[in-house]
Amino acid sequence: EAAARVADRVGVPRTWLNDGVKAFLSPRGDFDPFLELSNLRVMVATPEYLLAMKCAALRLGEEFRDLDDIRFLLRYLNITQAEEALAVVLQYFDEAQILPKTRFALEEILAG
Repeated sequence: EAAARVADRVGVPRTWLNDGVKAFLSPRGDFDPFLELSNLRVMVATPEYLLAMKCAALRLGEEFRDLDDIRFLLRYLNITQAEEALAVVLQYFDEAQILPKTRFALEEILAG
């Protein structure tokens, strides 16, 4: 309901926010404070957790930016080895949740 009110107020479709991301949230997720007001506290996912979620949700194809986002986060976190990247992902998700395409993508990105 709150998302619909925001959509009406700023003139975007009511479907601007969806819960499709729920499948890629982890109960072990880490968040940092971003903004704190008297009635509102905004938290943001840590870069490590963002990397893990991007890897878990990895969509391939030119219409998606997941690989670009993963490359950026790997550089930001100074991760240079696929094993190191996978270790970060496994802090938040069980190994069974990580698809082979994610492992292959990390190896390919960090190989060259």
